[in-house]
Amino acid sequence: MAAWIFLLAWTSLSFAQETSWPDLSNPARAIGGGENDAAVVVGVEDYLRVPGVPGAKSNAKQWYEYLTETRGVPARNVKFLTNDDATREEILDASRKMAGRAGPEGTLWFVFVGHGAPSADGKDGLLVGVDAQQKADSLEARGLRRQELLKALNQSQAGTIVAVLDACFSGRGQDGATIVSGLQPLVIVSAAKTMYPRMVVLTAAKGNQFAGALPGASRPAFSYLVLGGLRGWAAKGKKVPLTAGDLWRYATDALDATLRGRTQTPDLLGDEDAVVGVSAGEKGPNLSKLAAATAGRSAISPSADTASASKTPRTEASNPNDSIEKQTKKAGPLVVTVDSVRRNNRRTRVFLSIDSQVTTSLEVVNGWLIDSEGNETQIAHSMRTDITSDSKNQVMAETMDSWNLNATQLKPPFDLSLDLGLAYGTIDAKTYSVSFHGLK
Repeated sequence: MAAWIFLLAWTSLSFAQETSWPDLSNPARAIGGGENDAAVVVGVEDYLRVPGVPGAKSNAKQWYEYLTETRGVPARNVKFLTNDDATREEILDASRKMAGRAGPEGTLWFVFVGHGAPSADGKDGLLVGVDAQQKADSLEARGLRRQELLKALNQSQAGTIVAVLDACFSGRGQDGATIVSGLQPLVIVSAAKTMYPRMVVLTAAKGNQFAGALPGASRPAFSYLVLGGLRGWAAKGKKVPLTAGDLWRYATDALDATLRGRTQTPDLLGDEDAVVGVSAGEKGPNLSKLAAATAGRSAISPSADTASASKTPRTEASNPNDSIEKQTKKAGPLVVTVDSVRRNNRRTRVFLSIDSQVTTSLEVVNGWLIDSEGNETQIAHSMRTDITSDSKNQVMAETMDSWNLNATQLKPPFDLSLDLGLAYGTIDAKTYSVSFHGLK
């Protein structure tokens, strides 16, 4: 009887493993080869103003673990940026620093999982930073142009440079909806405008397509499949050298076999015969069984919950307890309205609408949030954004880690005081203070 139960359990487990995408949370066996490598890994799951990218942080974390544990890249040579860390400036700065750490015998890796968009002129693609607002000009200002990124990476002495961009440049999210209205379509033929001999760039989709999730799973497909390819899936479990073309073909074939309702064709720029690594010898999933198991399950919105979350910018209250009675105050040339207060188990975020008589940069220089029980938590410094005089601006002020005070313990109503700096850090800088009381 016990043997029969064990056999039934083993059979059920085997079936589940064959009909679902493998879990990559456990790194593949160590193979080494990365001692002279350097890398930047970016995953933006929770954007401040535009819809999120479910699973982006998990994909990025598993790439980080592959590079450091499987490939053996020294931890000091890998910059790992997720969510609030992934601003345009941080991504570019990390790319320049890590470009200087990769040796001539090594590989420089750049992995981005998040939103992409076309540039304002449609002649380049943008990697969208976490703090971009839902305006086309903000995407341009807070996004990193692909060519600027590639130029920074090319300053490296690394023998090979590999960029994996799990972002499409159509400006659409995982559900196919445009993340910001009024975007200029990407000029597809401009994609290969500037390439460098040592560099290969693997991109999730063609310029007129959007990069979506794995069928039946809430995680970006392309970076997951390329990582699986490196673990051995692209070599059918054999321990052999892998080329950029091997990874590209595997991801393309896997998407062709399992996607329904849309087309996503990965793109490869550079030498497809360039060797980018060695297989870790892991056998990949059975694509035909996966295709059958995920039939009828949307590759665009894996679940109703995920779809709803991915379409809701973080500026909106997630539950009634986060809603407040709006208050408006004037501070110099600014009219500031508190729209909502949102809390998670780590931080509290206050979302503001600002009407301005000037076009300049705005920074939350200082601030305090005090709840009904007298608990105080400080607003983080250096929360900087650009504001214009011809439109309503959305700004987020975020608390620090609350000195071990769980943010969910903060009880409304709140008192909020902010020091707002205009053109902060310049000789024309001015600071205005504004306070709100009894925010309910």
